[in-house]
This record gives sequence, structure tokens and C-alpha cells, in this order.
Amino acid sequence: MHIYGIKNCDTVRKAINWLNENQVDFVFHDLKKEVLDKKLVANWLTQIDKNILINKRGTTWRKLDEADKLISEQDELIQLIIDNTSLLKRPVVDSNNDYSVGFNADDWQLKYL
Repeated sequence: MHIYGIKNCDTVRKAINWLNENQVDFVFHDLKKEVLDKKLVANWLTQIDKNILINKRGTTWRKLDEADKLISEQDELIQLIIDNTSLLKRPVVDSNNDYSVGFNADDWQLKYL
């Protein structure tokens, strides 16, 4: 299992605590320290609807130029995410190519235990 997020994000901390408490093995990828790969983001966008993947209620989204908010071209959207990793809802989870976004203890109980 791979978890992508930001260490100081409350939701990510809750998710990591839950994984540790339930002894689930995972690899954490800190989006503030690691550069996202274009192929990885492209794969996310084929598996996860962009409206689920991108946090449109966050500060990063609100600070974007209007032109960036209207990007529909796949390559441009991928680059926008790579350049602004805080746009992602967190955590993004890859569990054997089964993807999810966010943390809900009840859902994770059923899905990952």
C-alpha cells in the first residue's frame, strides 16, 4: 500500500495513525518532499475522477489563476497537479492498483483489513 499526502495534514495523520494501529504495512510518500511522476498522476486521473482527486475548497485552488481552473487538457492538468501538490485531496491511496482518496475509518476497516 502506498499513501500519498502531506505529513502535517490532519487527515493524513489520522490515516497513518489508523494504519499503524491496525498494523497495515504501507509506504508513505510526502508530497512536499517527493516530486510526483507524470505517469503516476496520469494513472490516478484514469482511475479517479478529477473532481474527487482535486480539492476545490482549499487555499491552493482559490489562489490559482482562472485559466488554470479551467484546464481540461490531460497533460496540462497533470503538470498543474505536479506543480501544486496541495491541490490533491489527501491522502491518495494505492493499494494494489485499487485507488481511494481521503480517509474514513469505517470504509478503511472494510477495505484494508
